[in-house]
Amino acid sequence: MNITGSTVNIGEIDVFGTGGGCEFNLTGSHLTTGNIFVDGSQFENNPIGGIPGTPPHPVMTIDGGTVNASATILAQSSTLNISSATVTCDTLAAGIQGQINISSGTITATDAIDSVNPFGSSTINMTGGVLNAQQLGITGLYDDVIGPTTSMNISGGQVNVRGAVDER
Repeated sequence: MNITGSTVNIGEIDVFGTGGGCEFNLTGSHLTTGNIFVDGSQFENNPIGGIPGTPPHPVMTIDGGTVNASATILAQSSTLNISSATVTCDTLAAGIQGQINISSGTITATDAIDSVNPFGSSTINMTGGVLNAQQLGITGLYDDVIGPTTSMNISGGQVNVRGAVDER
């Protein structure tokens, strides 16, 4: 789905799918929503949560404009790209091999606990822009062979954390 230069008000956005290369592109638009879930995981026969689905995983790109999500933005077994946009949400999270790439713009996460939270073998990459968070919680598993499986990589831009930075 491609939305360009529009104003969109919708209750929730779900970009789901495994093996199908589902894409959602928002360019120069204004979006107001609740949750945004970009999710390529599978939950069948898995009592403890999702596992990565079959690639290609879903991709959502926010390029310019504004996004106001009143709840969580989650990239799980998927990729979320943010550039030149103003994004506000409660929680910005990457989980189960999810990836969030921030190259420019301003992202503000307002939840008091783990407002920015990569977990479960996921990554947040920041090469530019501004990330404002109440708390940064990097939650991951440690693998004895490959080391930490969750990361936040900052090579440019500015990160402002009002509360704790918690790596567990």
